[in-house]
Amino acid sequence: MVMRYFLFAALVLSLLSAPLTSQAKSTADSVDISHYLSAAETTSKSISPWQRQLITINVRVNTNEEFSYLLFDNVKLNNVIIESRKIESQSLSDSKKFIKQIRIYIWPLEPGTQSLSLPAVKLILSGRVIKKINIEPLNLQVKALPAYLPPGFPVGTIGLDSHYYSADILSFILKPGDLANYVLKITTSGIHPSLIPDYSVYLDNAAITRLATAQLTVSEMLDQQYRYTKQYDIPVVSHSNGMNKFDDFRVLYFEPQSGKINSLNYSPAILLTLNNTLQLVIVLFVVSLVCYLLYGIYGVVSRIAARRRIWKNIYQSTGPDELSAALRKIPAGYKLFKQSKPNSVNIGLEAWVQTWRDETLTTAIKPLLTLQFAKLPAENFADTKQVIISRLQHLDNMIFYLNLPDI
Repeated sequence: MVMRYFLFAALVLSLLSAPLTSQAKSTADSVDISHYLSAAETTSKSISPWQRQLITINVRVNTNEEFSYLLFDNVKLNNVIIESRKIESQSLSDSKKFIKQIRIYIWPLEPGTQSLSLPAVKLILSGRVIKKINIEPLNLQVKALPAYLPPGFPVGTIGLDSHYYSADILSFILKPGDLANYVLKITTSGIHPSLIPDYSVYLDNAAITRLATAQLTVSEMLDQQYRYTKQYDIPVVSHSNGMNKFDDFRVLYFEPQSGKINSLNYSPAILLTLNNTLQLVIVLFVVSLVCYLLYGIYGVVSRIAARRRIWKNIYQSTGPDELSAALRKIPAGYKLFKQSKPNSVNIGLEAWVQTWRDETLTTAIKPLLTLQFAKLPAENFADTKQVIISRLQHLDNMIFYLNLPDI
């Protein structure tokens, strides 16, 4: 009997000590609460946002409990939109601690002074609350938007992008009556999804028929800016030849950082619709253009190679006659993209140097003319050759003689 009493007492003590142990672990957790106004961090508890401007509260807990998580009970208020998103848990590499984060997004809807009290954020492990994180009340001085703006006018930033795709190889070139998909991508920052206008209703054009079905894809980037992407996939059929697109429309939003209204004129993507005859004409034109470009590139490369061969002969010449023959193969005033009339190799060296119209080169050639009819030491030829090459390099395009010794 006494043994049963001791066993029962030990069981009661173990149950009573379990919550205290969890609470002891939780007290070692470090907590950080940050406030952001349109992704700009603020340390003041008195915040002055515009109507519908995003306020973000980031709660971060470093804990030893790997399988714990944060929970925030969303509250519904008439003049405020509140949402929360849990951030994926991370582990600290230098310790056995784990980062638990939750972001609370707030959009005040009505102007004026108000105090906003939020529920505590709970750190939960195995279904039990092991820590409560209290958030200090926010004192909001909400500024009113201009009275001429309609209700629900978006406050934040908006960007649009669009393109077509189809089963054809060139998805932006179709035949009249072919089916294509028009993709309209709307990317916003700091705007609640319920306040994002549906810009797909502005897509209209007499030459393009929209089918009834449309696929909507949504994605969120859970950062301080609350970046949100909404993508519409709309089947369309174009009926007339030519470049067709939906009509332009205006995108308006209030930018809270500058306190100004941004107005963008958005031009949707162009869809090229061509029948078989026009598509054949386009293909032939593209093929002809490619052939012309390839022929031009081949001509330039050939002229460069020919010119470099002449320069190689100039460098490798060992006597006055060889140098003279190599020099006379270079036409004066050579242009990289324009073939000049070549000089005959039978032209004399004096006549060749006159075509360059350069007094310095003419002066440098005179010793070479003397060497052709005189028996002078080899070093005189080497010096004369170097002077001629130096001046000719200055006159000729550098692409023809650069790094020639490595050829």
